[in-house]
Amino acid sequence: MVANHARKNAARGRRADAGGNHRQAVDAVRAEQDAELILFVPYPHPDLDGAAPCADCQGTGLGEDLYEHAYEKPLPDGAVALIMETFCGICLGCGRAAHDGCRPDTHATYEEDDLLDEWGEEEPAEVECFSCRGRTFNVTQGAGEETAESVEAHELLMARAAEHGFSEWDVRGAFAFGELDLMLGKGSTELAARADTTVWLRMPCGCREAASVTVRRDQLSEAMGR
Repeated sequence: MVANHARKNAARGRRADAGGNHRQAVDAVRAEQDAELILFVPYPHPDLDGAAPCADCQGTGLGEDLYEHAYEKPLPDGAVALIMETFCGICLGCGRAAHDGCRPDTHATYEEDDLLDEWGEEEPAEVECFSCRGRTFNVTQGAGEETAESVEAHELLMARAAEHGFSEWDVRGAFAFGELDLMLGKGSTELAARADTTVWLRMPCGCREAASVTVRRDQLSEAMGR
């Protein structure tokens, strides 16, 4: 009986030691990650010029998520990754509640040809950077995760479509061409935006490298004002 208790107590001690070692290992990894240097490029918020701000992003033009582009090897300053911000899924970057007077090149989905069609001006003869055409960033597309909100919005949107006899492909086409409210009624475009899990990432262009900031990972939120 005494021997059995001794063996049990010894086993409990080994498990406690193992648990303590595991916690120490996890804490060590977290401390190492917190100390990693990462780089981000600050951008000013959109100029609303008196327009009402987007209710979703409060006029910042940005989403809440951050994505990370890891470098194959650390930069000379020690940074191991570049942080990319996401554009707001509702206003797509312009920061305005209604697209009234906003320049097309403020939107994540902007294409160069739109400048001639929608802005009504000729492209400047010279641009500061031929890679980004003067925007100082490029936009890349990613896929975000579904949320309860996106699933609910999709179901509501499809219910509207069914009432009018339209398929999901019809809805996607109308959304792409900005005709969804005309097809399914006011508010349909906003529903589609909330249902869409597409993420638009702001990838800083090399021409803005001089403005980059390198910080510890655990200081990122404060440095970015988030």
